[in-house]
Amino acid sequence: MLTAGVVRVLAGAKPVDFYVENPVFWLKLATILAIGLLSIVPTARYARWRNAAAAPALAELAAVRRLVTTQLALFPLIPVCAALMARGIGA
Repeated sequence: MLTAGVVRVLAGAKPVDFYVENPVFWLKLATILAIGLLSIVPTARYARWRNAAAAPALAELAAVRRLVTTQLALFPLIPVCAALMARGIGA
């Protein structure tokens, strides 16, 4: 996804300035970054739980569930920002 986005910015139909000066573009990138950062802890915990002999504590499960739910709540912003940009909003 990120590779396709970089190629589109650098070699797409719109000039690079369209993206760099567009606040909706930066919101989209910030959302992608936030989702990526939020996924670090659950991924590490899944790996640790896979290797553990005992089931994880309920508090750990709840914390991971909150992080994953937050990621899921943020994800729709990505296509919304893309649609706004496609319509020239923010430029």
